[in-house]
Amino acid sequence: MNYSRAILFLGALILPVALANFIPQASAAELKLASCKSCLECHKPEASNIVLGYLGGISFKAQMLQLKLDDSVETFYFDEDSIQVVNEERKSGDGELLRDNAIKKGHQVSVQFSEKNGLKTVLKLTAKRPEKTGRTGFKPADSPKPNKDEIGLDDFRKYAAHLPDNTMIVDLRPETEVKLGKLKVSTSIPLHDLTDRLSELPKHKLIIFQCSTGVQSEMAYNILKENGYTNVKYLSAKVKFEKDGSYTITSP
Repeated sequence: MNYSRAILFLGALILPVALANFIPQASAAELKLASCKSCLECHKPEASNIVLGYLGGISFKAQMLQLKLDDSVETFYFDEDSIQVVNEERKSGDGELLRDNAIKKGHQVSVQFSEKNGLKTVLKLTAKRPEKTGRTGFKPADSPKPNKDEIGLDDFRKYAAHLPDNTMIVDLRPETEVKLGKLKVSTSIPLHDLTDRLSELPKHKLIIFQCSTGVQSEMAYNILKENGYTNVKYLSAKVKFEKDGSYTITSP
């Protein structure tokens, strides 16, 4: 074997290894999320991109949903037409099966997802079947209960009437809704843009989230808490705005 052929032979061996080290790849370890310990008592994830937890908020406007794990809340994106959903009765379909609280908040679910550029997208969501004892997959500890960071209606009205310099009210609704009316003192950041605009929310300020139903507000609250914010509150209520900035609030 002459020198030129030897160099080509060595190059053919070395180049694939070098490229493998150079090109970023999403490994199984990077995709894997830690499932809830209570979910693992009777189920095991079948792949590294499957996680078991309890369903949190769902926003069709932002195409986002959240999953409650042991010590964290994970945020996922989804496409209503391409997501595969399997409900408790084992009916299979697309995102329509998630509408109208069909799979209730707090229900145990399995989520299969993909990840690209740090964004997790749900491929398939499967609800736990009802148990023969009559239980429906709910975890008692996750039953709805007041959150100390929910802002009261009267307190919200006070901030809306006079906003201190150390406080921000963030309106999470889509721009199409904001154009029809908003608080004069609020800052508009649609929920689907929130993670890209965290730099606009100073950690030394009190951040108050508001939307039209309270669902997106709680989801935004969870996102900020996962990103190290400690001074955050959210309005869990239905709010209707008029063009002049006036509004009405009703409890959920």
